[in-house]
Amino acid sequence: MNKYFLSHIMHGLTHIIPLLIISGFMLVIRPIFPVNFQQDYLTPIIEFLWMILLPIFSAFVMFSISDRPGIVPGLVIGFFIYYLDLGYVTVILFSFMAAYMILGMKKIVSNMILSAKSIFSTIFIPVIVIGLTLLLIYLWHLLMTQYFMPLFNLNIPYGIVIALSVILASMMSYDFGGPVNKLAFLVGVISLRYNEPSILMAAVMAGGMIPPLGIALSKLITPKYFSQEEKKKAILNYLNGFFFMTEGVLPFVQDDLKNKRIICMIAGGLTGLTIALFKTKTIFPHGGIIIIPFMEQWIGFLIALFIGSIVLAISYSVLLLKESKNV
Repeated sequence: MNKYFLSHIMHGLTHIIPLLIISGFMLVIRPIFPVNFQQDYLTPIIEFLWMILLPIFSAFVMFSISDRPGIVPGLVIGFFIYYLDLGYVTVILFSFMAAYMILGMKKIVSNMILSAKSIFSTIFIPVIVIGLTLLLIYLWHLLMTQYFMPLFNLNIPYGIVIALSVILASMMSYDFGGPVNKLAFLVGVISLRYNEPSILMAAVMAGGMIPPLGIALSKLITPKYFSQEEKKKAILNYLNGFFFMTEGVLPFVQDDLKNKRIICMIAGGLTGLTIALFKTKTIFPHGGIIIIPFMEQWIGFLIALFIGSIVLAISYSVLLLKESKNV
C-alpha cells in the first residue's frame, strides 16, 4: 500500500473533521431552540455543512497532490459528486485522477515563459481539468446506474458482515498505522458505497481507537509499571484514541511487539464483533468520537469501545506484570 496514496486521503479527511464537529454541535443544540428558528437558521446551516464535506475533502486531497491549482477543481468535482450522490469512493477516484492530470499539464507548460505559465496554471489548466473530469464523472454515473449498481446493491449475508467486522477491526492493530492498518481502513472507506452507512467502517474506526484507549486505561490499573515519560504519553493516548489515531500506541508496543500485537488484535476483534452485533453504522470514514451523534445504533459503538478498551487494558497490565516478574 503506497503511503503517499493514503497520506493524500488523510490530508482530505483531516480538513473535514472541523465541519463534523460544528455540524454535530449544532445538531445537539438544535432541539433547545424554537421550531421556526430551527427551520429558518439552524437546519439550513447544518445542511450546508454536510453539503460541503465532499467538496472540501476533494479540494484538500487534490491540494496535497497538485498544490494550489487543485483547490478549485477539487471543490467543483466534490460538489458534482455530492450532487450525484456517488460517495467517497468516487470522490477519491476522480480527485486523484484530476490531480495527476494537473501535474501532467503543469509539466507540459513548465518550459513556457513565466507570464504564460502563470496564465495557464491559474486559468486554463483548472478549466480544462474541471471540464474533462466532470464529463468523466457523468459517464461514470451513467455506467454505474445502468450496469453496475445492481452488483453494488447485492446484500452481503449478515454472517459475512460479522466475520469481516472482526477481521478488519483486528487488522487495525496488526501494525498500528502501517500497511495492514491502512488496507483495513481503505476497505472500510470502500464499504461506504454511494453514501450508504457501513457497519464495516464503524468496525474499522472502533478497532483503530481501541489500542491507544486500552493503553491509557492500563496506566490507571497498573501505574507503577509505567515510567514518568510513559505516563505522559499514556495520558495523550486518550486523545489519540478518541480521535482515531492508532499510531499513538507505537511507543508502548515496540519492546514486545509480538505479544502486545496479539492482545491488541484480540481486543480489536471483540470490538468489531460488538459493532456488528449491534449493527452500528457510520457514513463518515474518520472523526472518532466526534461522529458518534451521526451513527446508526450509536450506543453499540460506545459499548464496543468500552469492552475493547477494558479487555486490552487488563491484558496489557497482566503482560506488564509478567514482564516485571521475569526481570
